[in-house]
Amino acid sequence: MSGLNPSHAPLFSIFIFLIASSFKLSNCIGNHGLVFCPRIEKQSLQNFKLSLEDPESILSSWEGDVNCCKWDGVVCNNLTGHVEELHLQQGLSGKLNPSLLDLKHLRYLDLSGNRFGATIPSFIGSFTNLEYLNFSNAGFHGRIPHDIGNLSNLHTLDLRGSLNFVSPGMVVDSLEWLSGLSQLEYLNMDYVNLKKATNWAQEINTLPSLVELHFQNCSLDFMVPWNDVNVTSLKFLDLSFNLLPFAVPNSIVKWIFQLSNLVFLDLSYNLLDGPMPSHSNATKLQHIDLSSNFFNATNLLDWLYFCKDLEFVDLSSTLLQGTISNAIANLTSLNTLHLPFNSLSGKIPTNLCKIKSLDLPFNKFKGDISDSFGNMSDCFLEALESLFLQQNELSGHLKDQFGNFKRLQSLVLAKNSLSGAIPISLGKLFSLKNLALNDNKFIGNLPESLALKYLDISNNMLGGVVTESHFANLTNLEVSSEYSHFKLKQAECLALISSLNYLNLSCNNLTGRIPTSTQLQSLNASSFISNNLCGPPLEINCSSDGDGPRGHKDENEDEGADESKIEWLYVVVSLGYSVGFSVVCSALVLKKAWREAYFGLLESMWDKLYVYVCIKWMGLTKPSNPTS
Repeated sequence: MSGLNPSHAPLFSIFIFLIASSFKLSNCIGNHGLVFCPRIEKQSLQNFKLSLEDPESILSSWEGDVNCCKWDGVVCNNLTGHVEELHLQQGLSGKLNPSLLDLKHLRYLDLSGNRFGATIPSFIGSFTNLEYLNFSNAGFHGRIPHDIGNLSNLHTLDLRGSLNFVSPGMVVDSLEWLSGLSQLEYLNMDYVNLKKATNWAQEINTLPSLVELHFQNCSLDFMVPWNDVNVTSLKFLDLSFNLLPFAVPNSIVKWIFQLSNLVFLDLSYNLLDGPMPSHSNATKLQHIDLSSNFFNATNLLDWLYFCKDLEFVDLSSTLLQGTISNAIANLTSLNTLHLPFNSLSGKIPTNLCKIKSLDLPFNKFKGDISDSFGNMSDCFLEALESLFLQQNELSGHLKDQFGNFKRLQSLVLAKNSLSGAIPISLGKLFSLKNLALNDNKFIGNLPESLALKYLDISNNMLGGVVTESHFANLTNLEVSSEYSHFKLKQAECLALISSLNYLNLSCNNLTGRIPTSTQLQSLNASSFISNNLCGPPLEINCSSDGDGPRGHKDENEDEGADESKIEWLYVVVSLGYSVGFSVVCSALVLKKAWREAYFGLLESMWDKLYVYVCIKWMGLTKPSNPTS
């Protein structure tokens, strides 16, 4: 302090006092919530609440005598008190009140998951300070206003809809307004109808900061020029389920694989046709899904082996042929490989140290299963959680090494030509929940100590004694086979089953009374047919000693007794249907407007049904179903 001018000492003390006071005040405001929102902003929120329906009382804290910065879903600036964020997800309906425009400092608006049932109001484009806007699954429908293009500070725009057969959803007639969103990094318009936005690719090209793009199920037009499209910032791209019903030039595929920063790519269910590119700059990919297209590649995409960061690969139903190269071992981060419904052959890869799901059913892998699984590495045995190889042409015996998997939960080898005994070592797989070995040629006994939820060993030549240890945890059991010869050590062990959803013991030469159990009597009788069993749910009575059936109820004893009776109800219903149908057809023929509306509705319903069926089919072909 020796250098300080004495005349300046009072000024310096005041300066220090002001700094300390402001720091203490900001600390108090930030930590103790003393800041109050301006009255006009509070009134704006109250008017907004009045225009909404709130059956779940989400806005119950919005009381008039309470500081609105303390209201649920409201975030204020710690210093000024201005409302900057609104988080109002789920449960609200009604309409958006323009009173919100008094929130001049609003930067973040999330109204996702609500049920507004209206079009997006054009005044949304007046929130020029918005950086985040989320209207996903909020019940909006109709045309998206171009005014959103005025939000020049927007970084995130989420307008995603949902698959809905009742509401028409949201549509756009053009995407030219996107050019005003120069700072946009995230854009999600899943399930928005972009059929009329024929220039969508060129408009995406005007977004220099775009990192993540979601255009799933948007009826996109891929017949656009791609030469001038250069969105080099893209890391995440989802163009799946656009389901165009005609062959599409794969120029879009060539364009996509030039995106050098791409990390996530989903082009599934687009019916893209033609060869895959032989070269790719997208070597940073971690997730790639090209399933359900018509690429007809003669070999697995060789350039994939250079994507060292790949974790997820789905090329199911892409007409792949040829073999899987040993170079796949280069993918040291790969944990999921889905390649079902192709024509792949050769050796099954077991040199993947981080693989969790290996899904190769419905291919042409053939030969002795030991050629691929005879000498598995320790890291493969440690990592694998699900193995799906059903519907191939594999043969040979399962080796004891199959019992050395540490985390295996699903093992599905159904519909091959495997033979020999089921290794006893499988009983050591304490993580195994789903086992499907049906439609093979296995013989011998079923290993004990299997803590399974799902078991299908039908259509083999197994035998031996089945005890309660085989049924303890099962929820699905199928042992149907005319070649199996199982015996129950104690029939009562079936009565221990308490969580069974599905059972099929048909065609097994089982004898005796079906044990009394709430579970067993609630199952379908077809689960027990072609045995020598008796008692409910079968309509076969047991003998007095309970050892077997006394006789079959004559299912046809009354057959033909009522054949001479005329079912007048059916006659009346048929006549009524005929008259009603003819009236409707006549109206459609005579009324042009009705005819156009009717066929327009049919076309819309058909499009939605087509998408729905494809989505369900994709779910059925995923390995989450042990028998798929």
